[in-house]
Amino acid sequence: MEIQETLQKIGLDNDEVAVYMAALQLGPSLVARIAKQSGVKRTTVYLVAKSLMEKGLLGQYVTQQGIHLSAQSPEFLLKQMEEKTKEVENIIPQLKAIERKKSNLPQVKYLEGKEGYFSICEDTLQKHASEILWLGNMEELYKIIGEKYDNEYYIPNRIKRKIKLRSLLVKNTWSEKIKTGVEPEFLRHTKFLPDDYKASSSQLIYQNKVAFVSSSQELICVLVESADLAEMERAKFEMLWAKNN
Repeated sequence: MEIQETLQKIGLDNDEVAVYMAALQLGPSLVARIAKQSGVKRTTVYLVAKSLMEKGLLGQYVTQQGIHLSAQSPEFLLKQMEEKTKEVENIIPQLKAIERKKSNLPQVKYLEGKEGYFSICEDTLQKHASEILWLGNMEELYKIIGEKYDNEYYIPNRIKRKIKLRSLLVKNTWSEKIKTGVEPEFLRHTKFLPDDYKASSSQLIYQNKVAFVSSSQELICVLVESADLAEMERAKFEMLWAKNN
């Protein structure tokens, strides 16, 4: 269930999700009714309600009938996340000041599973007004991250941050869906690789990093942070780019 998974990602456990959802569905209600609707034991609902109140997601009031619980509106969740993001942004300069300076040695990260792919995608968006070079197979990548993530989250955020994308893609059903050539509205320029170029993996070159992401069969990502290696891979990409229409 997408709603439950999303609420869990922002820090709610299963019982908290169930109680919050029940309170939303029922409106202000007695604890007993919320327990029945949520499937959470009544004694547990009191503990869960306390946790949700501490998080600002639930309120309570008492009448002659007993304790009533009332859920904050869904918009409150977004506002709360925005406030947390702002708080983190405010302390970034302080964290940077105490961050141990990285050595000149390349940094290598090995990531497994789908989360690794989303981490790489998110990392490519960290530098505003930059450029991403993508060499690979769009169909295979979509099997992992999904078209919805790309269209509804990744592309809008990339455009918002003025990050350009140049792609050399294996020609297939998915890559043919997007226009070839310069696409100003998407800050995107796409070319197809030769028909005899076969690959199920992808390479992303951005900032001073190179990411290698394998197919949906392996679900492995390797991220190398090295100015020298990024420069070399960027030069290879440019040679391929010049040779393809």
